[in-house]
Amino acid sequence: MNRTPPDEVRRRLRSEVGFGCPVEGCDSPYLTWHHFDPPWAEREHHDPDGMVAMCVEHHGKADQGAWTKDQLRAFKDPGQNHAADRVRGQFHWKRERLVLLAGGNWWSRCGVLLQCGPIPIIWLSRDENGYELLNLDLYDERWLPRLQLRDGDWIVDRNVEDLECPPRKASLTVRTASLGAELSVSFQRADSDRIKSVATEIAQEGDREMERWLERMPDHMRSYRGAAHPPSSGVTRSPKRCWKEFRRRIPRCA
Repeated sequence: MNRTPPDEVRRRLRSEVGFGCPVEGCDSPYLTWHHFDPPWAEREHHDPDGMVAMCVEHHGKADQGAWTKDQLRAFKDPGQNHAADRVRGQFHWKRERLVLLAGGNWWSRCGVLLQCGPIPIIWLSRDENGYELLNLDLYDERWLPRLQLRDGDWIVDRNVEDLECPPRKASLTVRTASLGAELSVSFQRADSDRIKSVATEIAQEGDREMERWLERMPDHMRSYRGAAHPPSSGVTRSPKRCWKEFRRRIPRCA
């Protein structure tokens, strides 16, 4: 059995500790999974009642017996694990040039990727050493930021459905039911071969998505006239061609 618990167990453990290490004064959002009742060495299991989420440092201390089972179980009380209203973390990735993939589109040397009216939503800045840094805001229905990413430092409201950031500090996923949204940010090293590989995967998935779309389409809609041509012109476009034009003209952003 793999020591990493299933998704649903990890979500419960993160929620129990308020998305931060429950040891007093810590609150690190970079969590691991400590098996204490029984310990992993005694029985391999993923029973959430006998597990608690902790940061790497305090997980190691727990393995050495720093806390009793009762103390570890007390860490699982959600009412006691909100050290602050917001969770904080940081991305340490700094590059002279970032190549961004958002919603199936590639971006490079673009100051503002997405904005709503005059308000930027996703944009890039540079520090004093000339490194590009990512910035992002996720707003709620009252136009209050639920997530803020500034020059690599991020802050997230605890009042979210789930918040996941592995200890390697290269990714962040926020799920919020009230907004009906999920946002994922991740960093990885990339060369030209890696970019071509990912671009190919995206194109192939787009083709599969198009085929699924065609399968669901009623028979009488499988061939139709393009909107750019008047009915009398006699010019028609296949659904496949129209789909590709839609994908090209209207970028999808995430």
